[in-house]
Amino acid sequence: MDDFDETVEAVVTAIRAHATAVRSGGDVAGTIRAYDAAAEVYEEALGDLGAEPPWYADADDYDPDAAPPPQPASGERIAVRARADFVVTDPAAVLEAGTAARRRVLADGAAEPCQHVGEAVYELVHDAGPVLPMLDVTGLERGDALLVVHRADSSSRPRDVGALVVDDADEQLFELAERYEPD
Repeated sequence: MDDFDETVEAVVTAIRAHATAVRSGGDVAGTIRAYDAAAEVYEEALGDLGAEPPWYADADDYDPDAAPPPQPASGERIAVRARADFVVTDPAAVLEAGTAARRRVLADGAAEPCQHVGEAVYELVHDAGPVLPMLDVTGLERGDALLVVHRADSSSRPRDVGALVVDDADEQLFELAERYEPD
């Protein structure tokens, strides 16, 4: 059995353990965590093969012979969306880092301390420069940008396109809008 087959077996074993826990009143939450871990490794292994797991795929949309979408034409606008989830483990440290970032940005270095984690994240992003700086390359002209921080439902995961849609229950903590002004 190779590594890929072992990865598949780990997912199957995790599903069976979950079914057993559900039927017997066992540790369902623990089996879900084990499944999540096994599924994540499986997703990575599939990604290495250029494939996606069946729980994201739609058989009606699957066409192995489909042509890729056409290249964007020169002058055509594209939108790049990203989501990254973070667990706040030390709010005081985040506030301290945000306050330090704020002081670096202000010319005189004097600034009020950050009072909220969302505010501190804003200052850290502001200090770092433009949103998605890795896309400042020849061939892409920067346009306006928007970065929004929300309190995320713990069951929400940034694993698929649906994760880019904000749920009404996700409380907005701050918003950073960058207006691009060409030189």
